[in-house]
Amino acid sequence: MSPPRRTFRRRARASTTCLAVVALVLAAPFAHAEPKVELRWTAPAGCPDERAVLGQVERMVTVPPKTPTSATAVVEEREGGFDVTVELHGGAEGKRTLHASTCDSAARGAALVVALAVDPSASLEPPPEPAPSAPKPAPPAPPATRPLPAPPMIPPTPRASEVRVSALAGASFTRALVPGVVPAIAIGARVSWRALRLDVEGELAPRVTTTAAELPEVGATLVIYAFAARPCMLHAFPAIAVGGCVALRGARVQGEGTGVTEAYRDGATVLMLEPGLTVLVPGTTRLGLAVDAAAVVPFTRPELVIANGPANVSLGRVSALGARVGLSASFHF
Repeated sequence: MSPPRRTFRRRARASTTCLAVVALVLAAPFAHAEPKVELRWTAPAGCPDERAVLGQVERMVTVPPKTPTSATAVVEEREGGFDVTVELHGGAEGKRTLHASTCDSAARGAALVVALAVDPSASLEPPPEPAPSAPKPAPPAPPATRPLPAPPMIPPTPRASEVRVSALAGASFTRALVPGVVPAIAIGARVSWRALRLDVEGELAPRVTTTAAELPEVGATLVIYAFAARPCMLHAFPAIAVGGCVALRGARVQGEGTGVTEAYRDGATVLMLEPGLTVLVPGTTRLGLAVDAAAVVPFTRPELVIANGPANVSLGRVSALGARVGLSASFHF
């Protein structure tokens, strides 16, 4: 009876060994599977792509993530730089908005935010490479052609205030108040916050001459000054910003008759609504340029009249619909 018992033990040991091998084979993929970091990257043209940003995250992380982590990063170009908003889900939860002067800096900041969420000991410096076991003699190396690594960067923190104040100076050309096109000079201030902009300006047309259609020898010398407030909503593109504006402008037309027996000074006040468009070129320095075009819709249409003895001579009435074009330069403080 002894031989059959040994045969049974051999078969039992063989079955146990086979089961252990199968278990190891089936468990191998799960043993080596590690939680991953997923990144959804949205940025304007010319910025680093998603693969490059994810590569930066992988180089910064020194410890594999314990739980799956996903991140969404959206880069928006603003006047004077770039804003990147990072939202974290999974192993880490949170949202953070950074501002940088270049898109590359914004990408590095976003990568560091994701890496710190996965590994608090993450760093911009890559881990040191292991020393070679046996150095091989080699001829003198030529000068390095690859760019030097970027210096360590402290993650940018959201600015306490994004309000920007600029001074304005420019010129305008308007056809509405008197016959013909009236040039004027303008100065003012601009307040910008994200996509919103508010311009407050004053204009002066120091000397405008006009004549009566019925009596060309009778006319007037006018001085026109105006004050306006113009809010705008802008949309930023890679090189320019385009938006819609609605201005409220009050103008005072003050004049003195010419070619009459006795000259008098008189004036009229006009309140106007000016819906239009603006194109802003931010520039690479503190200077910027803007071009504005708008329709002019007066709320009142007074008639400009010159007293010529016992009779009155009409110089015309304010137009029911006019146009205005402006060109201005801004300096950001």
